Amino acid sequence: MKISEISDSVNRFFKETLNQKCRILSVTPNDKEWEVRCEVNIDPNYTAIRGIGDIVEIYDVILNSTMEIISFTLKETKRKAALDNE
Repeated sequence: MKISEISDSVNRFFKETLNQKCRILSVTPNDKEWEVRCEVNIDPNYTAIRGIGDIVEIYDVILNSTMEIISFTLKETKRKAALDNE
């Protein structure tokens, strides 16, 4: 399996399911499955209206050997890390 195939499958799933693009943070093989951790940005218009800044959700995703998503779990919702431009 190529990591690009895994990335494509996960991105396609999030686009079709949540209408969001995700950023892959890690890909780990586990026996016959792949564990992927990814980050999804919460709609910036939604968070700006509520004055809470940039928020991301972290998901753990499991793919089987045929690149099908067999589970995904929201692990964390948090503020996006700010870059220090000084």
